[in-house]
Amino acid sequence: MSLLAPATWVGPLFRLIPPPLLRRLDAWSHRRAVQRQLQRQEAWLRRRSSGQAS
Repeated sequence: MSLLAPATWVGPLFRLIPPPLLRRLDAWSHRRAVQRQLQRQEAWLRRRSSGQAS
């Protein structure tokens, strides 16, 4: 029951946030996700190239 409690106040809380701020938060989280994806790709490429070199 305690797990469901946050859902009851998170919804109204998000409705209180002005749309421009909500869009900025969305863009920020998207940018974070893209950066994480790029880092993962970079690490994979580095691992692959080091595997070929040895």
